Amino acid sequence: MHSPVDGAPRAVPCSAAMRVALLLTFAVLVSACTPKCDATSCAHGCCDAAGVCQAGTEATACGSLGTACHLCNATQLCQPQASGYSCSPESATGGGTATGGGTATGGGTATGGGSATGGGTATGGGTSTGGGTATGGGTGGGLGSGGGAPSNISVTAGSCAMVSPCAGSPIGTWYYTQACVDDPLGDLRQYCTGVTTVSSNTVLSGRVDFSATTMRRQVSTTFATTVNLPASCASLGCSTIQSVLRQTTPSATCASATNGGCDCSISGSSTLDEQGTWTESNGTITENVTSPTAMTRTFDTCITGSAMKLRESSATSATSKGTTTVTRQ
Repeated sequence: MHSPVDGAPRAVPCSAAMRVALLLTFAVLVSACTPKCDATSCAHGCCDAAGVCQAGTEATACGSLGTACHLCNATQLCQPQASGYSCSPESATGGGTATGGGTATGGGTATGGGSATGGGTATGGGTSTGGGTATGGGTGGGLGSGGGAPSNISVTAGSCAMVSPCAGSPIGTWYYTQACVDDPLGDLRQYCTGVTTVSSNTVLSGRVDFSATTMRRQVSTTFATTVNLPASCASLGCSTIQSVLRQTTPSATCASATNGGCDCSISGSSTLDEQGTWTESNGTITENVTSPTAMTRTFDTCITGSAMKLRESSATSATSKGTTTVTRQ
């Protein structure tokens, strides 16, 4: 299903970080066509390492009056000041908010004495780590309970199989056992036709659970990818491209390639915990996702024995198109 290569694609649980990094590369590529970034052209924002005017209101690019963008550290937020936006200390650690004695780290929120780490939320004394949610003392962030742990599987790339919908009930617990993404570089290729993959290793593990009316998808993904940008797409230089990539992927590296372009490597991990309701009609599953982001997704599905193939028909991004197989537990 979806996730990453979000957990990649919408249909294939793919890495959002990977897609963001590649699109940032595009931002660098087109920056050569933008006006010089300075106090005149970027009076209400800041200039990033590639010389591109940014809004200046984000922690990854904070500043005003056409000055150089700053990367706020873990104890700062990008906040409005008398002279414009700048990095300044926050009241809670890592951007979190705490109410009623709770503690928050890494952007989490805590209420009623709970603690949250890595973007999780906790209520009523619960603890949450790595983006999970917990209420009344529970613990979130894992891949759920029941059926053991899903196995790691490698995500393949190429022309993935299409799915002809066939009716069947998906109620139960399913583990991902195969995942394919049509073209991981599809979005970037629209702007740099010569981009190629030097190496790629994406691994995911996850599950999807359907009750009579509700669904939950949990996917963890790790990836390491190296792409080659030909000279025609790397006119600003490898070091500049690397600087932009590192704004969201600190471990990114770019080096000169033998074809005169740049070989850029990115690696990282991501998790997805998606919940909502679902309906099925003649093999088409419609999911009304309510958490973490409200959206409607549709999948062409077909169940044969203990296996169900899925392909998201609502996917629009080239990097979000693919096919997965899940196996009933």
